Amino acid sequence: MFKQKIWEYFTQIIIVIFGVFLGLLLNEWNSGRKDRNRQKVILSHIIKELKSHKNQLNRVIPYHGSMTQTADSILSKSTEEELTKPFIWNGAWSKIPKWQGLQLFPLRTPTYESAKFSEVLSGMDSELLESITGYYESVHTYNSFCNGLTQQVFQINSKTEYVDALLLIMIIKGDILGTEKGINAASDSLIQIIERKL
Repeated sequence: MFKQKIWEYFTQIIIVIFGVFLGLLLNEWNSGRKDRNRQKVILSHIIKELKSHKNQLNRVIPYHGSMTQTADSILSKSTEEELTKPFIWNGAWSKIPKWQGLQLFPLRTPTYESAKFSEVLSGMDSELLESITGYYESVHTYNSFCNGLTQQVFQINSKTEYVDALLLIMIIKGDILGTEKGINAASDSLIQIIERKL
């Protein structure tokens, strides 16, 4: 009788432990499923953001390429006297054929920023996380270049020489245009990586 009671209590304890374990296991499985679904949603939004970056860059890359060719042409054809005249009094930007402004627009990254703070990215595999982080670091660098160059343009004054303004356009060729092309190519690659993970 005593052995039967002990066996009964032991069986009930095992059933309770098994029930608790099963409940924890189901909770963990459900939590993992929700995390994977959130990751898929974030990744699909990141793809949209990347495509938006591509559209924006595809509009400005040809213009920046033509502006740097224009600046090269002006520099090679101008005399030293013309290049050292004050830019503002030398016809300013109207002297640069087809000038439509800098066309530097920072690439927006709201999806990536919200994903960072929601900790959704931390659960992704390391290859994907490295690719996403590397891409957005390049975008951050590009945005910094754009902001810096825009500030330099705003500092043009009556003492700025024509050659200095043309050199600002040459910075587009050296820093901005290469970065734009690199980000454009990287976005294609990252879209493919993400689509394989979805």
